[in-house]
Amino acid sequence: MEFGTPTKLRYGKQVAAALAFIGLVNHDRILIDTFSSQLQRGLHGIRGRSQMWRIVQYLEHLKASGSSDLTTAVRDFAIRHAGKGVVVVISDFLDKRGYQEALRYLLARNMDIYVIHVLSQEEIDPTLAGDLRLVDCEDDETAEITISAPLIKRYKDNLNAFVGGLKEWCTQRGITYIFTSNQYPFDKLILNYLRKRGLVK
Repeated sequence: MEFGTPTKLRYGKQVAAALAFIGLVNHDRILIDTFSSQLQRGLHGIRGRSQMWRIVQYLEHLKASGSSDLTTAVRDFAIRHAGKGVVVVISDFLDKRGYQEALRYLLARNMDIYVIHVLSQEEIDPTLAGDLRLVDCEDDETAEITISAPLIKRYKDNLNAFVGGLKEWCTQRGITYIFTSNQYPFDKLILNYLRKRGLVK
């Protein structure tokens, strides 16, 4: 998530803070958990707009680190939080283990699920060129490639298939799926798109 300008993490923080504020204004109880290789305990049972400073402070100090394990994190989340409610998952979903098993844990809890899929514009439309050695920032796996027009096309085809597959999988199971980039104004995402989808009233 520590990629792009602004980073996907920063964008996700802005979205999370905006949603939390709306929830607090509406007298909802808010909890925020984060994850990398495992679920990190965050803020639980926050209520009342006077507590917004705690959420802002928590998000400001949040850093991206280590590899991600969405399945383990969501499983632990579902175990800890057995009650019904609205859950919003903000992620790039670039997890080599996939997303299906993870989201099934939330479906099993009968939660009202929203998936906000965040990618950077640099990932959506890369401007790389030449001979490159790519290093996975999570597990240090490397790949040496030569950028060419056919390779870029194949990359975009694969990315579109990945995004389309996640959207279709979610839609078929009643999960609200929202795709966004780090260049789309987060306030418009909150006020326009999420309002149409029923998350924000």
